[in-house]
Amino acid sequence: MLFGILISYSLTISISYAGQRGQVTNLPIPRFVSMKAPEGNVRRGPSLSHRVDWIFKEKNTPLQIIAEFGHWRQVVDREGEGGWMHYSLLSGVRNVVVLNELTPLLAKPTEGMPIIAYLEIGVLARLGKCNNHWCKLNAQGYKGWALFCDCDFLWLDDVDKLLQQRDDKYAVMCVHHDYTPTDGSDKMDGKTQHLYTRKNWSSMVLWNCGHPSNQQVIPSM
Repeated sequence: MLFGILISYSLTISISYAGQRGQVTNLPIPRFVSMKAPEGNVRRGPSLSHRVDWIFKEKNTPLQIIAEFGHWRQVVDREGEGGWMHYSLLSGVRNVVVLNELTPLLAKPTEGMPIIAYLEIGVLARLGKCNNHWCKLNAQGYKGWALFCDCDFLWLDDVDKLLQQRDDKYAVMCVHHDYTPTDGSDKMDGKTQHLYTRKNWSSMVLWNCGHPSNQQVIPSM
């Protein structure tokens, strides 16, 4: 999970909506939802007989429900465009869209914490719990390469030379160390040395974030 400030995803909410409940679901009006389907028709009215004015074409797009009628929900996007959609196309999961280029995500919800990632403009992220000015975001679906290394590395040359060796056909790349220390000896900070398969292979890893095999890597792992 990644923390970040929830920036600039807001839709104008009229005071006249305050305290309203949906006549079908009895849930608050307005409320935020997201696209469950990869594509959905947006109609001029709440029935299949009404013409299609828009087609939303991105799963997880944040939307706001402003009215209900039977199996239909009137929704608007962040630009105020919308219409009526069938409820089966929508999910109660809340997502946000990044509006500022290279929005930083912090390790913890406190000013000055390390920046662990930057989100490009247009990225969709799942919204978690919020407190005060901070919200927890889960922004899976990275593309590109990420470099991990142990904190005791001493770089003797430009790390870009390492990145130039990346190969998109691999999900993960690392150095296949042939390292067999004496079992039970001491290592850094007086920790006991233990032998195990592929020792030190994980000391430095290049992750191909967009590789299909890495789609299985989720926060719970």
